[in-house]
Amino acid sequence: MNQVRTEIRMKTSYSHLEDNRLAVIDLIDYTDIVSHEFPDTQKVYVVSRVNTPPAIRGRSIARKLLRQMIDDADSTTTVLILDPRPYPGTEMARLVRLYLQFGFEMQKDGSMMRLPKAVNPAHILSAS
Repeated sequence: MNQVRTEIRMKTSYSHLEDNRLAVIDLIDYTDIVSHEFPDTQKVYVVSRVNTPPAIRGRSIARKLLRQMIDDADSTTTVLILDPRPYPGTEMARLVRLYLQFGFEMQKDGSMMRLPKAVNPAHILSAS
């Protein structure tokens, strides 16, 4: 019996439709721009948007989308970078705590970065 191998790839968008409203995480591939800073990774993506419409917040939708994105990033040794920007009615501290729970770490410039579990942080060049 032949086994079919499915290749895991990072998506550029993770979405969830509920109550006719779309929650979404969008990513931009920055690999070509910053790959020299991350020699042990395959890809570097910048999270450009994380949005859950107010009417469907509080249902853990963003957490589910983040978990899917994180699982794919770990499977493909992808570095994730984001700049936390709260929407009106969202506290910055709460947003940062959420990203910290998913393994993102605060950077000196205020952005947050998450290394895939398969990458040794000692092998990442400093972007000072």
